[in-house]
Amino acid sequence: MGKIGRPSSYSPEIGEAICARIAAGETLTAICELPDFPSRSTVSRWLCHPEPSESLRAFATAYAHAREAQAEGEFDEIRELADGTHEEACAEADAACEGFDDLDSRAARKLWRQRYYESLNAKKLQIDARKFRVARMNASKYGDKAQVQVSTPPGQPIEVEVMPSAERVAQVLNILREAGALPSGEPDE
Repeated sequence: MGKIGRPSSYSPEIGEAICARIAAGETLTAICELPDFPSRSTVSRWLCHPEPSESLRAFATAYAHAREAQAEGEFDEIRELADGTHEEACAEADAACEGFDDLDSRAARKLWRQRYYESLNAKKLQIDARKFRVARMNASKYGDKAQVQVSTPPGQPIEVEVMPSAERVAQVLNILREAGALPSGEPDE
């Protein structure tokens, strides 16, 4: 008689299936509710194991990449939601007013506006929720906060020099040229 219940020991096949579903946009909670998949706590244990095996390290790396792919997918969804918002809101408002004999009546116009703005607000909520998730899933790429890291040799102070804007632009362009990011013959402006 075979084992009954959810798997608790890691296998590369289960790990790959979890990562593929996450990259496709499914949530870990939804995946772990499916039959033949481990519980969410089991997956968390695999990801946070204090002494991971080589296969668990590979799973953690694949999981991180799957989350990045999921963030990219949700980022694309934001644009799709935003691009169709006006047309969909109009269609929903039109559908709400189908029973009116006189579409120019005050009640019909009021209902149309109400449904239109309700639809817009629902889309805005969907977009904002995705923006929030994407910013948390990949803060370095989609987060609102820029981070600057400055390091100097131990014991050395950080030197700050204030210079006019034109001089600053010229200095940045020279640095970019030296780094090979700009052709050397490009004008400074």
